[in-house]
Amino acid sequence: MSRNLFFILFRAVITLSFLGSVRFALADISGEWNFSLNVQGQSGSAVATIRQNNEDIEGTYIGQRFGTVDFTGTMIDGELDFQLELDAGLIIYEGRTQDDGSIKGTADLAGMAVASFVAVKAD
Repeated sequence: MSRNLFFILFRAVITLSFLGSVRFALADISGEWNFSLNVQGQSGSAVATIRQNNEDIEGTYIGQRFGTVDFTGTMIDGELDFQLELDAGLIIYEGRTQDDGSIKGTADLAGMAVASFVAVKAD
């Protein structure tokens, strides 16, 4: 009896793990996103237009401080990573999809500061 219960619970855990990973794998973040950033008590905003092809993303980032910048990155298992290459240095965004559909994470601002961000899909 306990052996059967163990196998039933084991299969349930495996199934739920698989379904969770499928949800992230199938999530397409293509579209326009509004980014709200906070760095050392100061807020900023940006808009990113993202095109996703499987795990690869590319797009255009329009921000208050950096202007318009093209970027590339990845979206793997709900983890967003992309970089902006600027004259001042590399801006590295790392975030994770949330249950409410937003993306939350941090942006390393060329080693000078770290900003927190929340991105919400505009469409």
